Amino acid sequence: MGLFGNNNDEEMKKVGENMQNLSEQIAELQKKLAAKTAEADGLRTQASQASGSAVALEDAQAEIG
Repeated sequence: MGLFGNNNDEEMKKVGENMQNLSEQIAELQKKLAAKTAEADGLRTQASQASGSAVALEDAQAEIG
């Protein structure tokens, strides 16, 4: 039956369980996303520092040469 049929309680229980399951999956994905975002931020910082170091090296080489 549909949501308002004879099995209403059982179906609503299943809907509730499914919603809880989805909520847990979303929370887990949010944790993974936060970790990946932090990782990406760290890599961006490293890349920026490396780029700055490369420019400084080029400047130093130009002064020496």
